[in-house]
Amino acid sequence: MEFVEELGLVFISHGGFKRTFGFPISGKILVYKFSDENKACDSEPIELKILASNNTFLLNTFTPLGISAHVSNKRTTLYVVNAANQSVEIFSYNIKDNTLLHLQTIKDQVFTSLSDIAVVSAGKFFVTNMFYSNRKWTQLAEMLMHLHIGSLIFYDGKKAEILEKGLLTPNGLAIDRERSFLYVGSFLGETIKSFKLERDLSLRPMNEMAIMSSVDQIYVDNKTGDLWLAAHPIFSKTISHFYNQKLPSPSHVLHLRFHDGHSSWTITEPFANDGQSGISAVASVVEFGNQMIIGSRLGKTICCQINAKNLV
Repeated sequence: MEFVEELGLVFISHGGFKRTFGFPISGKILVYKFSDENKACDSEPIELKILASNNTFLLNTFTPLGISAHVSNKRTTLYVVNAANQSVEIFSYNIKDNTLLHLQTIKDQVFTSLSDIAVVSAGKFFVTNMFYSNRKWTQLAEMLMHLHIGSLIFYDGKKAEILEKGLLTPNGLAIDRERSFLYVGSFLGETIKSFKLERDLSLRPMNEMAIMSSVDQIYVDNKTGDLWLAAHPIFSKTISHFYNQKLPSPSHVLHLRFHDGHSSWTITEPFANDGQSGISAVASVVEFGNQMIIGSRLGKTICCQINAKNLV
C-alpha cells in the first residue's frame, strides 16, 4: 500500500502475491479515500481502470506487488513492481475518472526477484530483490537455508546498480522524506536496517533494529518519523499459510518510535490477530489519524479505528 497524503488516498496493489502462487486471478490496483482522520472508516476501495498506451504492457499477466508514488505539479505517478516479468511499471493517475495510464516498463538484468519499491524522485527509485531466484520452490529453499543473497538496488533513471548485497530476504522499503532516511526490512532476519539518504542519493548505513518478528511492509509517519510495521510473529505458520490458506497465520502491527535522534527506540503492538478471525498474514499498514488500514498477503484488507491513540 502507498499513502499519498496530499490527496488523502491509499493505493493498494491487489492479487499480485496470489498470482505468484498460481491463483487464477487478475492483478489490480485499488484506491481508498480517507474522509476525515478523526472519523471511523466510512468508504470502500475502488478498483482503478488501467489503460495501456502500447502493446508492451500486458494487463492479463499483471502481477503487482510493491507500490510507491511520486507527486509533482499536482500530477501523481505510480511505480509498481510487476512480478510477472520482474519489472517496474509506471502509471499516471487521473483522479477525475480514477484511471491509470500505463506510461513505461522498466527492466534491468539485476531485477531478479523484486519485492518492494520506494521512489525518491521522478524516474529514480530503490527496489529490493528479496531472493536470488524468481522461482517459488527455489525461493523456499533459500529461506530454509537462511541464505544471505538478497539485494538492495537503486535505479537512477537510466540504469540499475546493486548498492547492498548479501542481504537476508530484504523485503519492505520505506523512505522518510522529511528526515532523509531509508528503511529496509528483513523478513527472515526480523530486523530493519536504516540508512541516511544523502543529497546525491547515496546511502550511509545507520542502525540495524531488532524487531523480533518477520517484517513485511513498512509505513513512515511523515509528521513524527514513526514506523508502522506489518509483521508475522510465527514465521513457520506464515509460510504454511502461503501454501495452504486453510491454515491460519497470526499477524500483528507494530508501532516503532524513535528517541534521541534515532539512537534508541520503543516498540508497541496496537493490533494483533491469531489469523483465525479477522485477517491472516498481514502484509501492509497505513495509519491516518484514528484510522488504520491493514492489508494481507492472500486475503482481505480491513480498516480499524484506533480508540486510544496515546497508548499505541
